[in-house]
Amino acid sequence: MVRGLLAPLSRREISHLLHLAQGKASEPDLPAKRFVMLGLVEEMPEGFAITELGRRRLDAEQANPATRQTG
Repeated sequence: MVRGLLAPLSRREISHLLHLAQGKASEPDLPAKRFVMLGLVEEMPEGFAITELGRRRLDAEQANPATRQTG
């Protein structure tokens, strides 16, 4: 799902993904529908979990912080 790698994400959205990757509880304002649509997270019985694609997106963001959107 290439959209998940290319779709613009705000700093706040990237922060949400990072929290999920670190195993922190999902925050109430997590943009879950958008993340699921992009294939970055999946809904599990115990909450949301980051996908492999979501991890790849975080790796790309951390490698190229200058490409981040503001917000």
